[in-house]
Amino acid sequence: MSECYVLQIIAYSNSAATPAKRMPPSRIKRIRISLHASQPQFARLLNVSTNTVQSWEQGVRRPRQAALKLLMIANRNPQALLDIPSPPQARVSSLVSR
Repeated sequence: MSECYVLQIIAYSNSAATPAKRMPPSRIKRIRISLHASQPQFARLLNVSTNTVQSWEQGVRRPRQAALKLLMIANRNPQALLDIPSPPQARVSSLVSR
């Protein structure tokens, strides 16, 4: 996910000026489950590794500000993560691999 798309998501949330707060591991898992996503699928949506999602859900690590902001948006509107168009480079890559 490019920085441009992350900024669009933040603008969509109407809370760009609000600093992201901590999120408990159980809430992160609930967000993922509400999307009917596996940990690898959820990781791709957030542009992080599967290990990172696992660490968040186990409370080993905490999401950083950008990921935390996306999680806050997903907490309010889980569908918002699914409605993000693919970044242009991903579309180009899929065309090249044909």
